[in-house]
Amino acid sequence: MRRILAFILLLSILSPLQAEEPLTITRVWSGYREAKSFKRISEYFSGKENTGGQLIVRSQPENRAGFYFTIRAQASNTSSFPLSKVRLEVITPETPTAKTFDFTVPPIDKTNALLLLGLTGSDWPKPEDHPVAWKFSFFNTKEEIIAEEKSYLWELPSTDN
Repeated sequence: MRRILAFILLLSILSPLQAEEPLTITRVWSGYREAKSFKRISEYFSGKENTGGQLIVRSQPENRAGFYFTIRAQASNTSSFPLSKVRLEVITPETPTAKTFDFTVPPIDKTNALLLLGLTGSDWPKPEDHPVAWKFSFFNTKEEIIAEEKSYLWELPSTDN
């Protein structure tokens, strides 16, 4: 009986220490966007881009046209995302090896937010192209991976029988 009580006590002490996923990727959309799709009326008056509350990070910030990944992310039990960097590895129709892009991401103060990562300018020259496969790695400020998301084709199915 003592062993059972000791085991239950140990479980109750250790259960709060279990690591929770700090970030969950709930959905990823992708597609090419023209530069004009980002321009809003307020920009004509202010000269500044109005993001509409979305976080937009581009591989070449001076260029808006490009291939964008729209990522819906959710933080668990907090009001902010513990992000510092997002790494995108992408295989394009032009090359069989993955290209790697690192995006510095400012703090996000929502528990459910949209993040647009754009491969812009010469990083995505053809509007008609689509990625063959992709993988995202989300890093915290300690350079630890806190979440990953990948397309179905990122890993080939095992050929082992």
